[in-house]
Amino acid sequence: LRFPKVLAAAVNGPAVGIGVTVLLHCDLCVCSEGATFWAPFNRLALVPEFCSSVTFREVMGTAKANDMLLLGHKVDAAGAVERNICSRVVRGCDGSGDPFQHESLAGMLCREIDEKLLSLPWGDKTSRVFVSMVRGRRRSFLENLCREELSVLDQRKECGEVAEAASQLGFGRVTRGRSRL
Repeated sequence: LRFPKVLAAAVNGPAVGIGVTVLLHCDLCVCSEGATFWAPFNRLALVPEFCSSVTFREVMGTAKANDMLLLGHKVDAAGAVERNICSRVVRGCDGSGDPFQHESLAGMLCREIDEKLLSLPWGDKTSRVFVSMVRGRRRSFLENLCREELSVLDQRKECGEVAEAASQLGFGRVTRGRSRL
């Protein structure tokens, strides 16, 4: 929440739980065709974290936010764009998952940021001012919300319901076949 530079994310596979919620704090987010997004908090008796109790609704609207947060609906790349988690699906990138490959999704995004923002006269400084203006007004609110969510999350874990839900889903033992999440 306090990082002073542009935050960019390139999702090239499954984003689960906080892997999804952190994306809503990024300034730029793109994904590959094979990316999926899933917030199965309720399956584990957890509550949303990292401000997702507010950011999901702000970004995608109440109905779609509840579909993901309450019902644990997993979405594909097109669904992530439709829900404003990512701005676009990037096709034709290296699917190896190695961010250091020249044609990787992350590499492509970094080059685009460099070419279209950072290489401009005063691009670095302008981007920092932009980030400060966009995030600065909400930082205190989001930090307080994050503390509140973490407190509730701790309470949920302490009461034992999280461990019980995980046990009922088969965590902690080897299972065959598909994941029960």
